[in-house]
Amino acid sequence: MELLATTTNGRRDKNDVLLQELVSAKNWKQALANCEKRLKKGEKSDGFLVCSVFKAPLTSILTNLDNMEVNKAHILLAFPDAQHQKQGTEELGALLERKPPITDVKILLAIENAAELRHATDSRIATIWDRAVGGNPKNEDIYKVWIRRKFKKGDYKAAQKGAMMYQKNFPQKREPFFWAILSSHLAAEVPSATEGERNLYETLAYRFLSKAVSDAINGEKTQHETNSSSKPALRSIRAIQTSDDLQLLVAIYRSQGKYKETLAILDDPVIGLTSKIGGKSWDLVREKIELLEVCELWRDLWQFCEQLLLDARSDNLKDSERSPHMSFGAFGDDWKVWKGLITASAKVSNRKLVADLTEDLIGSFRDLSPRSRHPLLALVLFYSTIPPSANSHDEAQLFCCKRYFEVFAAKPACFDDLYPYVHLLDVSQCATFLSEISTLAKARGETGLNSESQRAAWIQAEINVLKFGYSLVVSRREVSEDPIIFEAFISNCLRLYKASSSSGSDLPATDQRPGDDAAILAAMACIHLFRKGQSAALLRCAIILERLLSHSKHNYAAQLMIIRVYIYLGAITQAAEHYGKLDIKHIQNHTTAWILLTRISTLHPHAVQVKPNSLGLSMFDPASALNKALQWMNKSEIVMKSGVSEFLDNNSYYNLLSHLEYVKTSESSFAKYTFACEFARLKRLGCWSNESDYSSILSTMKPKIADPRETAAYPNFEAYGQTQFEQYLSSGPMPDNSWLALQLRIFNLFEIVNGRSANIALEETLKSIEESGKNATGLTRQERDVSSMISDLLGLICSVAESKSKNQPPSLDSLNIYEKVEVPWLAQAGQSVDALPHMSFKLLAEFEIPHWQYLHTAYTLMDLCQLVPSAMEHIASMNRSTKKVDQKLLEEKVAHLRKMIPEIVSKLHQAAVKLQSQLSESGLEKKLALTCLGSSDNTEDVIGVNLRELIDSSWAEQVSMKLLGSWKEALDGVTRLRIPHGEMTIR
Repeated sequence: MELLATTTNGRRDKNDVLLQELVSAKNWKQALANCEKRLKKGEKSDGFLVCSVFKAPLTSILTNLDNMEVNKAHILLAFPDAQHQKQGTEELGALLERKPPITDVKILLAIENAAELRHATDSRIATIWDRAVGGNPKNEDIYKVWIRRKFKKGDYKAAQKGAMMYQKNFPQKREPFFWAILSSHLAAEVPSATEGERNLYETLAYRFLSKAVSDAINGEKTQHETNSSSKPALRSIRAIQTSDDLQLLVAIYRSQGKYKETLAILDDPVIGLTSKIGGKSWDLVREKIELLEVCELWRDLWQFCEQLLLDARSDNLKDSERSPHMSFGAFGDDWKVWKGLITASAKVSNRKLVADLTEDLIGSFRDLSPRSRHPLLALVLFYSTIPPSANSHDEAQLFCCKRYFEVFAAKPACFDDLYPYVHLLDVSQCATFLSEISTLAKARGETGLNSESQRAAWIQAEINVLKFGYSLVVSRREVSEDPIIFEAFISNCLRLYKASSSSGSDLPATDQRPGDDAAILAAMACIHLFRKGQSAALLRCAIILERLLSHSKHNYAAQLMIIRVYIYLGAITQAAEHYGKLDIKHIQNHTTAWILLTRISTLHPHAVQVKPNSLGLSMFDPASALNKALQWMNKSEIVMKSGVSEFLDNNSYYNLLSHLEYVKTSESSFAKYTFACEFARLKRLGCWSNESDYSSILSTMKPKIADPRETAAYPNFEAYGQTQFEQYLSSGPMPDNSWLALQLRIFNLFEIVNGRSANIALEETLKSIEESGKNATGLTRQERDVSSMISDLLGLICSVAESKSKNQPPSLDSLNIYEKVEVPWLAQAGQSVDALPHMSFKLLAEFEIPHWQYLHTAYTLMDLCQLVPSAMEHIASMNRSTKKVDQKLLEEKVAHLRKMIPEIVSKLHQAAVKLQSQLSESGLEKKLALTCLGSSDNTEDVIGVNLRELIDSSWAEQVSMKLLGSWKEALDGVTRLRIPHGEMTIR
């Protein structure tokens, strides 16, 4: 053990060296004597008393205190006896109750930090700041450090207490007043707050804000009566002064349901959204639109949106003599404003008149601002919202959709804009719509493609036609099982992709080429064919995406799709190679990394060589990837919490609310807990020998979990209201709270088996999580089987651990254990092993691969092979003292389980080796390539014909060789798993 610090005083250098030598030699008595001798000579402070109390590593706590006290803390920590702890407890009491109280901020922080490290529960520790400000109420530093610290810790009740004392003792300062508002609001939202506390905090925040509003309004009225050279009145110091203050007020008032009062403030000429304080904030305009909708003030909403749109119309923007209603100008052409206008049109009492006025306004805006997409789209929304007033209503909506396509067909947003509305058309109208937009797109290609921009516009129009065809026809559930529809669609997509291949060749490597979406649509349709029974269609999907990515290396949607396809196929190294090209960074660890790292410990736990990515990485190691993601998450939380002080000091309170919400999401992120669970299993499998350990993340899990995982980046052109495309090809259900609860149960069971008691707080968290995930929709079949086994094991451990009283009948016997554990475990293991060969996936009649379920079953069973016997041995160990079961019989059953494990593992290896040998046959890459491209003799295979025109057979064979290598490598991982002496490792 090294000293925390050394002194800078030259006269004490020799003593420091001596003390360091004593510590290094673990000569604690002489080291302590050395410290005490020096402390008697005057090297003593409150810092020494803090060190004396806690047996904790205080390197980061006391680096600024006197070195001798720091050194003594190390020595006290190293003593093995409890006497020093008792002495420390007594000294702590004296320190906490000392009169006058401690007011040195460094010492106060040291006490709290040490208490956190030692998990001290002395209630007096929570009062040290109260006593400090009581001892020196005019020391602002104490208040500021106290409040900032509690904000960082998320202890908003304590922060509110400090802020209230701060603003009371410094009434002429603005800062403590707004800190009190903010902390009161946050304290009211703490889940553990009682109803009485919540009402109190909300009332305080409301009253303070009301005072800030009245001060601002009254200050404006008395401005002319105040001498400009005099100091500002007291009331103006605490008034609403900035747009940020106003946004904070809106956020807090809305959280308390004070909608109409908020509207009145936004309309106020002194502090409202059009005032100098409002600062022309467009965010406040959007807030007002939402508030008018919540309050159902439809006429006011319509008039407000109308004024904004009139001011934004191009002719009015150019008219210098016109006086605008408000000063937002072109900002008024916002889709939120248009939606507010249309919504209000359908809700007002005089609906017919307002509908006519709305239609006129849309028409005038469309004619005078032709470049804006919003007027035409608003007309589409208008006809989908307003009840039909004539027989031509349906035709009008169809006409608006066609007109919108005609004007904006060359825009990538065309499909997304119309997507929510075209599904409202009936079948015949959909057919008419598709026919006419196809004609419009072809017309663009026939009028001449003299420039690259014209060619790109034509390609985009054709792609939008294909997207609508996919959404309205191909992806619908009621589409016939006849594959001709899919084959024709895929062929059209491939022809367009080939025709567009020369376009965009001069674009930067990071840009998407004009025809990329055509290939993506072809790949999506292939997946539908696969789901209808054509196994080879999945290979064609993969090779189409590989062809796309060979030219558009940074197409994000294609990368996500191919990762999903390869994971499903069990080609995890290929998925890992493409995952590396995503260059996951920062917040993407929460939102995107899950696509590969979910269930990675039961799909591909070992490290593997992959093709170098842009960062030059050539090794994919799941444990290292998880470790990197978790390290970033931990560090980002520290950085974000440290940023709280900056927001407070800059008076940016509204932004601080958003920042704290992000911190809360990050702290309770589903992705973080998922990765910690995966990392724990990898450590159990022996795939990580580093000291990194994230068990504390699981043991301190919060009951309320945030889920920042995103699926929006996946392309989705499915029929409106149907399952999103990304769910069609997943490696099991997307993990939810039921999955997380299972992993926590396993974690807790291993904690018990390893000699650590179950975490009681974690048990409470589990109850909450299991309640929200009780339907178990996020578990695979294999995980559901494990869940049942874990519950039985935990129940048996609890039963055996109970003290046996004289009058208590036996709660279990050897037969119970045999029936609850041994029989189902052996049956489950046997079924899994026997079923494994049948879980291989047939791509061809004579060709099988280890797709994701094969790997998931094998590794899940391997994990249980070490868990169940270890748990049974733990039960046997406990039974020696509780005598619940015949010990001899119990140990025989444990021995039987241990004997069966090598047989189970051997069968797993044999199945993997057999499948691996099949994949090693010569010529398989040619068969795979032929399956993808089809035979040149088969002219009826229209997809194959188009693929052969697009992809060279030798290139297809290279892709096939990579796939074969990935499957063999995955099976190699299964054969390398060993369980020597009850611990699993990868050889």
